[in-house]
Amino acid sequence: MTNGLKLLICTLSLAASFAGMFQNQATAQNLLKLRGTVSITDDVVRIGDLFENAGSLADRPVFRSPAPGQSGTLTASRISYALRNHGLQWRNTYRIHEVNVSRKGVTLSLDAIGKAVEQKIMALDKDGEPDELALEFDRDARSITLPADMLPTPTVLHTSYDPRTGRFVAVVSGPGPEGNRYRRKYLGRAIAVTTVPVLTRRLARGERISADDVAYRKVPRKRVPASTVLQIENLIGQAARRTLRPDVAIRTRDIEKPRIVRKNTVVTVVFRTAGLVLTARGRALKDGALGDIIPILNQRSKRTIEARILGPDTVSASVTTYKTSTLIN
Repeated sequence: MTNGLKLLICTLSLAASFAGMFQNQATAQNLLKLRGTVSITDDVVRIGDLFENAGSLADRPVFRSPAPGQSGTLTASRISYALRNHGLQWRNTYRIHEVNVSRKGVTLSLDAIGKAVEQKIMALDKDGEPDELALEFDRDARSITLPADMLPTPTVLHTSYDPRTGRFVAVVSGPGPEGNRYRRKYLGRAIAVTTVPVLTRRLARGERISADDVAYRKVPRKRVPASTVLQIENLIGQAARRTLRPDVAIRTRDIEKPRIVRKNTVVTVVFRTAGLVLTARGRALKDGALGDIIPILNQRSKRTIEARILGPDTVSASVTTYKTSTLIN
């Protein structure tokens, strides 16, 4: 075979190969069907994201994607122009005029950010005074939305803290080098708190406190007086001495034993002596709780005696102090 014939055959083979490639590409372009809605996770929008039947063209990037958790709209004319820049001709056969592109994301919550900043502030506090801190962010504080493939773990890049005022500044991002692209500055105040039992509802004066009425809460340490009740069990069964509000530290002077005898109510006076039990009727001259000693007016004799409260509307008088006739006459 002559060299000229070999060259001719080689040329024809290459021409056939290029013709086949362009024919396949043209066929792929004609089969492209634009999607109306696209949801992606990457930071670029590819041809395969926008079109069905993209084939070998699928991995070609054509647009930057929206920020994580955000969405945007691409018009068909803009998409067609982008494809021409890649040497592709596309006909909008299905008459779809725009595509909504949304990017998935994960949320780095303010709660998680606050815990990470709190740990940094605790490490900065050389005196180590606060056992716990509660962070109050300024009003413009927002969560951070990260790419869907990134762990929602905060990284505190910088923290400054003034123990006198409690003011802090913190710069927080997502994890790793890529997370730095989503950094945000946070300002606020760190408050020393302590855990104490508080009421979960408003209680009127005289209402008894049940187990369902109390729970432990973190409250600012400055709002916790020295006389605060620190254990729930010391509240259950007690009564409100005055109207008490929820979520406020309760002082010992705010509660009392439930009053089971009320002033001016008629009570039964029990008088016990050896082999003899006498009862009489009297009027309580004072409120009292179980075990309290209160004055009782004998309704017949109009004499006043001291008696210990045994139960609701029942009191007991001592035989060593009072004559039997005091009770029954």
